Amino acid sequence: MIARITNFANREDKVIGFDARGVNLITLDKIERNENYVSLYSKENLEDLLSEFYLLLEKYPDALSDEIILKRYEKLKKYAKENNVSIANCYSYCDRKRIDYNQSYTCGIRLIPDDTNTTAIQIIKYDYFDNGFIYSKEQLNLALNYGKLYYNSLIMCDDCCMEILDRAALTYLEPKILTKHLQK
Repeated sequence: MIARITNFANREDKVIGFDARGVNLITLDKIERNENYVSLYSKENLEDLLSEFYLLLEKYPDALSDEIILKRYEKLKKYAKENNVSIANCYSYCDRKRIDYNQSYTCGIRLIPDDTNTTAIQIIKYDYFDNGFIYSKEQLNLALNYGKLYYNSLIMCDDCCMEILDRAALTYLEPKILTKHLQK
């Protein structure tokens, strides 16, 4: 994980072409009625995104301090303004890894504070082939409120469908990573 502003607009442009007609909202009620309702990849994707967040906290232990969040956010706003891009495509931290000989992923983390002492944390990951074809996108949304982290949602999409897990469904999955930091 590197503290470097990254613009993912070109990656997001490729994702826009995904056919998201199959949108599936996964709630705790649906999971409890059918334990197999959640795809096998939901928990893996959640743990992958949380491990990226854990890497951020390991490398930058003060990343969640109010002062650092505000400082990084101001830099992010300045970058977006100077480069005439949307802040929605910009991230304060990034990571790139090769999965195998022809697959890689890029991850970005953005922290956006608001006036209610809550910080929205978005962790996004694009999986792609070396030819640049993006085959999936995952986005974990967390909230930091008075020093405590909470789940908001997990969005997973590929070229044919999208799954959205709400807060209760994510808590139910009980990931092995960062559970000590997340409030139920």
